[in-house]
Amino acid sequence: MNAENGETIQAPVQPPLLHGYLKKLGDRGIKTYKRRYFRQAGLKISYYESENDKLDHAKGVINLEHIQEVKKSTSHQNAIELVSRESKRTYVLQVCEPGETVDLWMGKFGAWVKYVKDTMWQRAQVSLTPSGHSRTGEGGGSGRPGSLRMTSDLLKLSSYT
Repeated sequence: MNAENGETIQAPVQPPLLHGYLKKLGDRGIKTYKRRYFRQAGLKISYYESENDKLDHAKGVINLEHIQEVKKSTSHQNAIELVSRESKRTYVLQVCEPGETVDLWMGKFGAWVKYVKDTMWQRAQVSLTPSGHSRTGEGGGSGRPGSLRMTSDLLKLSSYT
């Protein structure tokens, strides 16, 4: 429920979990693509050498809460870029499986980035202190109870969602 006007806020629909093979461009030394299996658990996507690897043997993790943009790569063929605001890193992922496309994976990642942002927005709308004032307090809102000023970072959504 929106505390400001009593309207009910509908919960965002969770997209299907992500999993499958992509080639990930390395970020150290000589940058080369390595085929990795991506598996999502909650808001984190872990990547492995193969889908048979144990869950605790991930090569790395991408936190979906930190992805601010999903876009088609202009410098890498058949690839998407996930731009992370926290690590200031761009993950370059190349489609490598027959029958899969860049647009398909952009849609999958884009749907999750949108879901995370919509969920954050919804939580911010209903997250009030008992006094009825928003938690953003000092300059974060308009001063009205229940208000919240969103940053451009939080509102930036991919056109592919």
